[in-house]
Amino acid sequence: MAPKKSNPASLIFTTLDPLGQEVTLYTGTWNDHIVVGHVEMVGLDSLVRQAIEDPYQIRQSTLHPTAYRFEFTDLSMTIGVIVTYAGPILSASQTGMINTAYPIQPAKYASQVGAVIWNNPKKKKGRP
Repeated sequence: MAPKKSNPASLIFTTLDPLGQEVTLYTGTWNDHIVVGHVEMVGLDSLVRQAIEDPYQIRQSTLHPTAYRFEFTDLSMTIGVIVTYAGPILSASQTGMINTAYPIQPAKYASQVGAVIWNNPKKKKGRP
């Protein structure tokens, strides 16, 4: 018998990004994709939330025109969180859904991101 999948519609959290857009992480995405494909993320859902609320930068993703990577550093690692929005992030009233989260490995993920579209004026890259 195949393992039971999570209810994809149940929420882990909904929060606001620094631009005031609502972003949601669903249980199905967390349990059936993020912690399966990126086991280093197990137990780090609060770090993912911090990455959305207080990233050091947001970059355009090359995976989809309305997908963006939020980059966040704490004392132990730097993570990337890919969020897809209903429309361009810099236009008003967009909602976003977290697609994945992972420790940033520049050699592995560099081709998946484009230009920086937002920098946190309170943070420097790589510093918590």
